[in-house]
Amino acid sequence: IDFDEGIKSCLYSPVLQFETALKSIVSDIVIKEAGSDSFSDIIERLMHSSLHSDQSSFIKRKYEMRDEIYSYVTKSYKRGNIVKHYYDRDVYVPIWAIFEVITLGQFGLFVDLLDPQIKLIISNELGIPVKFNADGKLLSSIVFMITDLRNAIAHNSVVFDCRFKGNRKIDQTLSVWLTKETNIEQIHFLSITDYIILICTLMKLLKFRKSPLYSLTRRICALDEKLFTSVGSKIYMQIFSTDTRKKHLALDHYLHAR
Repeated sequence: IDFDEGIKSCLYSPVLQFETALKSIVSDIVIKEAGSDSFSDIIERLMHSSLHSDQSSFIKRKYEMRDEIYSYVTKSYKRGNIVKHYYDRDVYVPIWAIFEVITLGQFGLFVDLLDPQIKLIISNELGIPVKFNADGKLLSSIVFMITDLRNAIAHNSVVFDCRFKGNRKIDQTLSVWLTKETNIEQIHFLSITDYIILICTLMKLLKFRKSPLYSLTRRICALDEKLFTSVGSKIYMQIFSTDTRKKHLALDHYLHAR
């Protein structure tokens, strides 16, 4: 329990910071590419059903996403947030303001429905090479994976054993890219360590300040050492693989590298 609480405490701020940065990047790009900050303009100009084999299914998902977000934004009016500012003036809520109030899961649905070339532009801003992300799907995978972790942290659910991911299948291309980027082997997202590697990698590529990332890895290593000392090697090895400490050292080396 102490280890799990410690992990959530370490990851809470970095995950929220990444969420804010990602929403800002996506907002800037879709406004530029659509030539408008209107949510309705953006989904019509940057989400084309003709690019998908099952057009009827895509259209259904697109408008279900639209209606869900509109409904959520309307409900948020009662909370007196930024939405109220626009509703009270009887003008539309710009996309960046919508991103401020919707959940990361709803934001993930929005990203997933964007045209592939738009997702590639966003991915490029995140430092993900095209050769690992030809169709742009890797971006959606990352957003949904971090959403699972973020929701578990926010609702104080258990995170140390990755039960938050449920039956979600992990895109193996993500593992290949992370290994290539960090030189850390055996990244399969069966351990919370791999999620930490993903978050730290993305934050480094987005040029977050390095000192908080160094601090994060030191705190994680300290928690890991405390757990090992507290429960012994037999129980520890039922939770983590034998290469966990090796991964921690490799991550620290990657973060310190130029």
